[in-house]
Amino acid sequence: MNNVILIFSGGVVDDGLAAATVKKYPDAVIIAADRGIEAVERLSVRPDFIIGDFDSADETAIKAAYAAAEKYGIEIERLNPMKNDTDTEAAVKAAIERYPGEGTILILGGTGTRLDHVLGNLSILGMGHPAGKDILLIDTNNRARMLFPGTHTFRKEDFFGTYVSFFPIGEPVTGLILQGFKYGLNGATLTGLSTRAVSNEAKEETESVTFETGRLLMIEAED
Repeated sequence: MNNVILIFSGGVVDDGLAAATVKKYPDAVIIAADRGIEAVERLSVRPDFIIGDFDSADETAIKAAYAAAEKYGIEIERLNPMKNDTDTEAAVKAAIERYPGEGTILILGGTGTRLDHVLGNLSILGMGHPAGKDILLIDTNNRARMLFPGTHTFRKEDFFGTYVSFFPIGEPVTGLILQGFKYGLNGATLTGLSTRAVSNEAKEETESVTFETGRLLMIEAED
């Protein structure tokens, strides 16, 4: 996975998963979004960029972030709390603008107790598509991404967990074909008003997802 950007967001960050992810991508760009600075402080990870309005971050972590920024020349962009996007979305926008080109953005801390923020983070996973960036949200039990029309091929061994679910985002998904899964589909339409494509499983060595129109949220999950 080339050109990786790790965004530490303000939700629940599992330190074990985060440490393993940082170790897996040693050359990744690190962005701390608002309360995400608490996670990078705990892990002793030096971010390349810090952004947020810091209305929910611990004051000690904020002071430490500013001290580190001054010591290591890290840029901090402090946002106005009266804004039209979340700190995570602002971090994604910054990642796309500051580090152009194809690549992958991994969001850690994008889930937690705030269901509104979880839904918001899931809804922005397609933001990188025009810029050639895949955005994945990961936690200890889930990995989510957004797919666009066309054919997408996956290997069973690469799936995050046992279960794979699909949800249309914003508009119906038409012409959906699922091959290699326990429950196949052939030209189906998903409207978002049912759970038809929830809790599927990969069965073949390779699986493919094909559809004609819409945007498809794909969530891989493990109990």
